[in-house]
Amino acid sequence: MKRLSLLFLLICLVPQFVLAQGSPEEKGTGLVIDQAELDRMPRKMELSFTSYRGMPPSFSLEKYAPYAGDQGPYGTCMAWATAYSAATIIFAQSHGITDREKITKAAFSPTYLFHNIVTTNDNCKSGANPGKAIEAMLLMGVPFIRTVPYTCGRSWTASADAEAKLYRALDFHLVFGTKKDPTDPSFKIDATKKALLENTPVIVGFDLPKSFHRITSDIWNPDPAEATGGWQHGKHAMTVIGYDDRKEGGAFLLLNSWGRTWGNNGTVWVRYKDFNIFCLLALQLFPNPSAPVPDFIRDAPPPPKPAPTPQPAPAPVPKPQPAPTPQPAPAPMPTFTLKGSVEFKLNTGTPMAASRVSTRNLVVEEDVVRKKTAGEDMVAYRMDKSYPSGTRFRFMINISEQAYIYAFATDLTGKVNRILPYDDSISTLVGAKSIVAFPSDTKIVKMDDNKGTDYLLILYSTEKLDAKTIAERMSATSGGLSQKIRAALGSKLISKGDVIYDNNAIGFSYNSKTRGGIVPLMVEISHE
Repeated sequence: MKRLSLLFLLICLVPQFVLAQGSPEEKGTGLVIDQAELDRMPRKMELSFTSYRGMPPSFSLEKYAPYAGDQGPYGTCMAWATAYSAATIIFAQSHGITDREKITKAAFSPTYLFHNIVTTNDNCKSGANPGKAIEAMLLMGVPFIRTVPYTCGRSWTASADAEAKLYRALDFHLVFGTKKDPTDPSFKIDATKKALLENTPVIVGFDLPKSFHRITSDIWNPDPAEATGGWQHGKHAMTVIGYDDRKEGGAFLLLNSWGRTWGNNGTVWVRYKDFNIFCLLALQLFPNPSAPVPDFIRDAPPPPKPAPTPQPAPAPVPKPQPAPTPQPAPAPMPTFTLKGSVEFKLNTGTPMAASRVSTRNLVVEEDVVRKKTAGEDMVAYRMDKSYPSGTRFRFMINISEQAYIYAFATDLTGKVNRILPYDDSISTLVGAKSIVAFPSDTKIVKMDDNKGTDYLLILYSTEKLDAKTIAERMSATSGGLSQKIRAALGSKLISKGDVIYDNNAIGFSYNSKTRGGIVPLMVEISHE
């Protein structure tokens, strides 16, 4: 009887043991969310609804992605999603590298990032939060995984720190993740798709149910009865690398860090409706255009041609010269590109036409006669007609290529006011093919009763600027607007001779391999 009881006990224990071995808790996660920290992050500037029109039905950055890595049992997902996945993709994309074997060799080190943001000695179990990960990417950068291989433990040389500085990210912003986000169910979906179309992967934080750990196909099918937040391993960071409106009614493609045997070669499609439920936050990371391509992933130069065999001749045969040693191709110069336009419209939708003038003929300058200095005049635009007080209008800033944008307005006293960004918590870096409406799609600017001339200044920049300080410097400078601009920005201004300005519309283009800088667009509006 005792032997039968023991046999029965063993039979009951075996299935439990098997289930325990396949338990989803064995998958490493590690996302730590600090809501107060998320609230302090710079948020993506609100885009006009026209920015979302005409988005293609599908888009993918997968060809720039490394093959999925495996974080193992450690809480390092934030470092994998940020360094190994997102940073590697933006590096490969910005340099046009599509060989995934090479990209995987050039993947960035999650170990380096993790141990620069987590100092607890708990066998890499504590996890990390997005704010610290992003801050480290901006300030310290990250080396390649071949320099600092993946392991739990801080161990690298000073050369790794030097390499990391070459690969610091340019900037970032929060796409969503605060209570200030719109409640429209399409917001998360459209915002994530738009970020991808700006050629940047999206780092996301999920609150996952247990079914996500058991995925064996290319699509996640969560149990409708599953709840989030009910177990300690639910918070997990991954990277969105594509979308397809036709996949299962619409889905995002996510690159995970659980190895290539999980999901479909380490990736999985998540339906839009499930993305809305389980995705808590999204971050957009931008590449540094000056990051060099390392020699170890460059194409090897072709072998030198053999030296020709000398032909017999009566004269002595000269000693053959050795073939020249092939030299590696020089690192590509970063390309600084700015292109944009500004369109003014009445609240009725009627365009407010403007034409190009030079500031030597623009009322923006002071009235007193003075000697012109070389290069003093700047390109500006003037409205083709005057508008009465009370006129309602808005203007649309078109950003064709990624740029930092700022807007200022002057009053009759000469004071310069910053009007964009209207809030210090708003990121001024705007992705390509975007439109920003000022004040918004649903609000307008109304001309006051002080008849005269208003001046608007829009800045497109390849680098981040201190808008508050610029406004203060311009306000403290006497003279016309162009004088104020030169006093505040100086050598950062791109020479007007290097910029192609439109004549009959407010717009420009600039492309250079020598330097970045700032392109100003000045607009004069007269109201009567």
